[in-house]
Amino acid sequence: MTDENPYASPAITNEEAPQSDLRMDEADQKKIAAIIKDAGQFWVAIILCVFCIGLGGFIVPIWYLVRLLQWNKFAKKYPELVNPNSPKGSVAAQFRSSQWKLIVGIAFGVVFFLGFVVYMLPSVQNALDSWP
Repeated sequence: MTDENPYASPAITNEEAPQSDLRMDEADQKKIAAIIKDAGQFWVAIILCVFCIGLGGFIVPIWYLVRLLQWNKFAKKYPELVNPNSPKGSVAAQFRSSQWKLIVGIAFGVVFFLGFVVYMLPSVQNALDSWP
């Protein structure tokens, strides 16, 4: 009787392990991690917009726009980050999914900021009308 299990998955040796072509310096790794982290907290940004309408609606779209511009920069610099065949849970998959979260954060921020402006227009108009 043999010791090998015919139903076991084949073991990958170091020679067969897929090598990542993604070579980046530590600063880029930190920036990419920050983009992923900020995009993952877009629910917090939406809650900030809801409860702090003026301030959140002003800060969130600007912050997320900056992160989206950084996302585009790194997507062009490291095309492997936007590989659709990257394994689930990998940095590339997290980076790829952060794009739509950044866009949603921008959209919610802009909508809440415009809502704040529209809400405040009558108050500003009344203040201007009563100005001496």
